[in-house]
Amino acid sequence: MTQHLSAAQRLELCQVSEREIQRYAGDHAMWHKHVHNVELDAMRVLKMIEMDEQDNTIDFSCRRTGKTAVKEMWIQEYMATHSDQELGVVAPREAQSITNLTYHTDAIRRSAILENFLLYKGGRKQMADASYQFSNRSKAGAFGIMAQVDDEPSADPVMADMQLLCRQLVNIKSVPTKGAYASYKMVKRQVGDDLFDAFMAMVWAFVTRGECHVQTIIASRKQTRAQLLGQSPFGTLGNL
Repeated sequence: MTQHLSAAQRLELCQVSEREIQRYAGDHAMWHKHVHNVELDAMRVLKMIEMDEQDNTIDFSCRRTGKTAVKEMWIQEYMATHSDQELGVVAPREAQSITNLTYHTDAIRRSAILENFLLYKGGRKQMADASYQFSNRSKAGAFGIMAQVDDEPSADPVMADMQLLCRQLVNIKSVPTKGAYASYKMVKRQVGDDLFDAFMAMVWAFVTRGECHVQTIIASRKQTRAQLLGQSPFGTLGNL
């Protein structure tokens, strides 16, 4: 049974949590280990340092290298240690946004520090599947842009292009491959992908103009234990 806490007790726990949140602010490895018991490897720490130094970053690393996890953990650390921040996770469907926000809510659920730092309004904890808010007024929410776009074609050319782009975004599906990078295809070819391609070209233009920093790329490959043990700058171990 959950113990009932008075407003004064919640305030005291919140103040203790804030002190613990600020204890290792700026030291990513120590902060995540102390606050929600996650150990960061060297590459994740490097990516977080790059996000500290650059306002806009993009990551081209291989699949399954923790791109989303490190981004969401960095954002949550920033929101917890800085007041009056607001995060909007936007995707074509709200369920896709909630998937990213789950990295935040899972960290809160496994951390007494973050849970006690949540804001209470009218005696209710400010956390749900699609949103949460800390006592420092920093908050996050998940949104689906398709819910804001009418199905009926718009007479406004700008809105018509936006409607088509939204349809093309959800029409692109990743295809599993044997390589480290995924491939993509259109689910319905009649929808097209011209605006999707233009959107990707715009992102690349930001990179080439220096307005967006490319993070350190992590490449991955599969090797057996025997292959790893056999690697040597002088040849295989068997020839030594």
